[in-house]
Amino acid sequence: MSWVALIAMVSCAKSNFLEQKPNTTSYEPETLEELQELLDNEKLINQHAYLGILSGDEYYYTDPFTSSIPASEKNAYIWATKIFGADETVTDWDVLYQQVNYANQVLEKIKDIPVTALNKSLYNTVKGTALFVRGYAFYNVAQVFAMPYDKSSAQQDWGIPLRLGVDVMEKSKRATMQQTYEQIIQDLEAATALLPATTLRRNRPSTAAAWAMLARTWLSMRVYEKAGAAADSSLHLHDALLNFNELNLQSDNPFSSTNPEIIYLGRMDPRATSLLVGFASRGCFIAPALYAAYAPGDLRRSLFFKTMTGSAVPKGSYYGELTFFTGLATDEMYLIRAESYARTGKPAAALADLNTLLRRRWQPGLFTPLTIANTPDVLNTTIRERWKELVLRGQRWTDIRRLNKEGKGMVLSRLLYGQTFLLPPNDRRYALPIPDKVIELSGMPQNPR
Repeated sequence: MSWVALIAMVSCAKSNFLEQKPNTTSYEPETLEELQELLDNEKLINQHAYLGILSGDEYYYTDPFTSSIPASEKNAYIWATKIFGADETVTDWDVLYQQVNYANQVLEKIKDIPVTALNKSLYNTVKGTALFVRGYAFYNVAQVFAMPYDKSSAQQDWGIPLRLGVDVMEKSKRATMQQTYEQIIQDLEAATALLPATTLRRNRPSTAAAWAMLARTWLSMRVYEKAGAAADSSLHLHDALLNFNELNLQSDNPFSSTNPEIIYLGRMDPRATSLLVGFASRGCFIAPALYAAYAPGDLRRSLFFKTMTGSAVPKGSYYGELTFFTGLATDEMYLIRAESYARTGKPAAALADLNTLLRRRWQPGLFTPLTIANTPDVLNTTIRERWKELVLRGQRWTDIRRLNKEGKGMVLSRLLYGQTFLLPPNDRRYALPIPDKVIELSGMPQNPR
């Protein structure tokens, strides 16, 4: 595949570099700076899946609003057996594999560039960025289009296609679940040794981001000790937390994309219009149980939400606008490390992490520090705080999947025009169908629904 063909795949999301260079078949990026510019295409590289958010339990649609949303988004909302039309373009799949293609092309081209004393730092950064982007994309595909990881059956369960080369005409085939997660971990671990420790440009990954992504990956696999160790490694490099007392409670957009908690900038695909339009037009609201979970004095209730017609809708996200932040941030790392401590016999350490986070989320004088005496169930307290902190951050769907593997027994429910739709624990519908066109072209097995 030529570079021009690759660039054309995302013509609606060009970087400045792509806009400035001539669109000729003879042009290929040749320098490390040009390869870095390809990976700085924030409108593509930092855009993440939305079907998991649509499938989760953090919100609900009103009946009339569902008549105006795309059929696939309504189908995802009620966990229908058939989600997509036969010829439908599935943005989550296409965008994530476009990211993989970008990363693979960079990893192939960089082989031709000699490493010197002068360029070694940039060389490592570009290579590490490409590996991070690929690992992150594979992870996001796996959360939507494959069942949750289960160690007991991972050698047999279907994972996702692992495209590691530059030939886009090569027929895709599904790897096993074990192969899928081994590749994700391999890419991210390699990135930790190549990337700068931190970066001021939050759309670019760092070593802190690679460790954070490893923490998220190990957590999804329910390998809790490694998840905690990775979160700890990330926090040693980047541990800043916002004090919510210093934010404007009345603002409709109290957060900034430059806030110090952000380790790596990412957002939900803005083409998932039903959620964005729904919240703005009162056709979609935050789940009542979630909104009611914030006690008096918890500033997150006022900073995360505003009420409309008696129901709650979200304010601006960590992305700095209504588009939902799906990247990596220090609050998530404190929560992953706390859950790891809680699951590995270190409840006091878990509570210390929770207190570090929560005292910056509550009004002064209203927060009672958590102790072993007043918090009998440290693990469930940690999981509950994760639910309240990471609202619409793209983590809830993965959490439901993995926690039900732990026996949590969560049954998701929707009520639409008087009909109840249920999603029982560990149901096959926790993996969305692979696009029909992909199945037709590749012959790979479809997810049973």
